[in-house]
Amino acid sequence: TTAPFAAASGPEEFMAPPAFTKTAFRLNADEPLAGPLVSPEAVYVIALTKQIPSAIPSLEQIRRRVTSDFQEREAVALA
Repeated sequence: TTAPFAAASGPEEFMAPPAFTKTAFRLNADEPLAGPLVSPEAVYVIALTKQIPSAIPSLEQIRRRVTSDFQEREAVALA
């Protein structure tokens, strides 16, 4: 089981092959299961348990992350 993930980035828990994310985002309520997806390192079985609509978070929801990312970039630029 993975945490929710975006189509552009894939799951954070492991390095998924591109076909994994494409397959996962094709699933829907009518077809919630994907057959085995074979890669050189693993075999994946994908099932849709919950679909979360995409949304742009408010600044308040991401303020800490934005601030942290900015400070890190500034520190690297000044180094």
